[in-house]
Parts: sequence; C-alpha cells; structure tokens
Amino acid sequence: MGKKAEPEDKRLGNQFWRIRSIHGRNPDFPTPEKLESACEEYFDFAESNPLISAKPHVIDGEIVYSQTPILRAMTIKHLCRFLGISHQTWLNYKNHQNKGFLVVITRVENIIYCQKFSGAAANLLNANIIARDLGLRDESSVKLKTSNCELPSDISPEKAADKYKNFLDRK
Repeated sequence: MGKKAEPEDKRLGNQFWRIRSIHGRNPDFPTPEKLESACEEYFDFAESNPLISAKPHVIDGEIVYSQTPILRAMTIKHLCRFLGISHQTWLNYKNHQNKGFLVVITRVENIIYCQKFSGAAANLLNANIIARDLGLRDESSVKLKTSNCELPSDISPEKAADKYKNFLDRK
C-alpha cells in the first residue's frame, strides 16, 4: 500500500499581504494641508452651531421657555470626534516626523486654547471648568516663620504641653 497524501498545512494561509506596497491603512489626513482644512471645518461648525440654553419664564401665569444660543467651547476631543479620529491618532500626527503636521497641530491647539480662555474671560463659559481644563490655577502660599526652640530632652510631653498652653495664654 502506498503512502496516503497528507492535507496541506492550513496554518500557512495565503501570502498576498507580502506583495502589498504599503502595510496598514492609509492615513486619514495624508498632508498637513488636508488636516488643517478639516480643522477649519470644525471651527466653522463650532461657531455656526452654538449650544442652546432654555430658561423658564412666567408670562401671564404660563411657563414659557426662552432659548438663547450660547458659545460652544471647542475641545481637542470634540475636534477628534468631528474628524473621525481617536485622540491617540491626533497625538501621532503631533509626533509625526513631518514638521508641517506639528505646525498645524500647534496652531489648532492655540486657537482652541484662546477660544476657551476668551470665552471664560467674557463670562460666556464657566470660568472654573475652563481654568481646570487649561491647567490654570491660583497659587497662594503661606510662609510661617518658626523660631528654633528646642525643649530639653528631660521634659515630659505633658510638661511641654503645659508650657505651650501657658505660652499661648500670655499672647
């Protein structure tokens, strides 16, 4: 009896991926100019689509809601959602070897920063939320002057507490 033919090894699969000229998917924005154009579309969108605030008012005994357009704060995360990319992809463009991308990203981030800062300064946005988002904070430091006061090593904690109490009573 002859040897039985063995089936092909299925683990090898096809090798068509080896003949591709590039690997992975094409970038969403192949040039800095296309990225900049898409970001400008986001700026236009944010400006032409403000948020709507509905406030109740009583007029002639009826509750009526007035709708007021309010400034939409631009954010990098919302920009990424608008562009259809992840935040990590945005960071990858920022770290891209092509300096054109860095120029565009820096410009876009500065525009968003200025829009939020100006909106908060004009009381169009919640200043506390924007300050936290922008990393701004009030710093106050309290410096205490202390005297070098050493207690003898033979004094008990109770006696030290009494001396301290007497010291405070004199002031």
